Amino acid sequence: MLRAGEALHAVGMPAHRLEAALGELAATLDLRAQFFSTPTALFASFADQSAGRTCLLRVEPGDAALEKLTRLERILERVRQGKLEPHGAARAVAAIAAAPLRFGQRALALSNAAIAAPSALLLGGGWRELSLAAMIGLAVGALSGLGASWPALARVLYPMAGAAAALIAGWAAAHSQPLVPGIATLAGLIALVPGLTLTRAVAELAARHLVSGAARLAGALLVFLTLGFGVALGTTVATALFGPAAASAPVALATWLIWQGLLLAVLALVVQFQAHPQQAGWILIAGVVAVFGLRLGGAALGPELGAFAGALAVGLAGNAAARWRRLPASLLQMPGLILLVPGSIGFESVRALVAHDTLSGIQAAFSVGMVSISLVTGLLVANVLLPSRRPV
Repeated sequence: MLRAGEALHAVGMPAHRLEAALGELAATLDLRAQFFSTPTALFASFADQSAGRTCLLRVEPGDAALEKLTRLERILERVRQGKLEPHGAARAVAAIAAAPLRFGQRALALSNAAIAAPSALLLGGGWRELSLAAMIGLAVGALSGLGASWPALARVLYPMAGAAAALIAGWAAAHSQPLVPGIATLAGLIALVPGLTLTRAVAELAARHLVSGAARLAGALLVFLTLGFGVALGTTVATALFGPAAASAPVALATWLIWQGLLLAVLALVVQFQAHPQQAGWILIAGVVAVFGLRLGGAALGPELGAFAGALAVGLAGNAAARWRRLPASLLQMPGLILLVPGSIGFESVRALVAHDTLSGIQAAFSVGMVSISLVTGLLVANVLLPSRRPV
């Protein structure tokens, strides 16, 4: 039970789903147990007729790893069906947890660039913004790779990444026109913007997991603030070194290029979410469902409430795959949500507040809250309309 809980936590499972999965497993094994999950700790209390004991596991917030999550779900399903005894399951879970991730830091850095470039197009940029965003994304990915093996750097990764992105954008704006450095900066940092973490936090709060949700929400806000501080610092240094960036408008690109860029970003999510290459088709389906759901919902309800339709579509697709293809619902829901989450709006809110544009910052923050609630409500309604019957 403890090994399963620790392994599921390490692949980024939200608290409410983790506790539900462990509770179902405990019932299968005829154990009286209660569980309490937070981003940094997992408590498990076991009781029998004569005594009981409580265990504490100190854990770190895990990043999504869809391949490992799928393998863990298969192990747990075999246990629930009585096809695998607990000792064998414990060994299998330990082997999955100890196995290295499929993609290393070089692949992650390249995927950062592959996500940053189409993000610049979606934010209204042109060829110059696209190229600069890819360059910034690659630099941010390399910095993240260094942080993975250098703990001291990992603690200041977000402000350093923000400063480096703004500095590179300021240098490029001084040597290439027309160019909008703000678009390239935001697109280059998009992989670090904690939009998915923010949505998970709201989902946990909606599921009454107040401690975990509040802690995750505080972590997301801290990332927004440190990224905003880094960008403000880098912009100030770039202005002092290269002069202020000239006002300009991006050169608009054809719509079909945006769709091609979106396809590239969806495929890059295979690397970002540490999925198996054979799962790329499911991630692509999730991306298409999310985008069309968002477009249809946005046309009918507006951009904030339109996110509800996108999340509803993604939630239904994930639950359908869980019911009829015996796949984790998260395999479709995580990649789909990443295309819907309000990370870029949250970053713009912080940047506006840092620039003393209080009204714009508050308006953007309100939009973040509305989109986040719309996403969570869409997922909750999807669980009512088509339950997955699988906690993972």
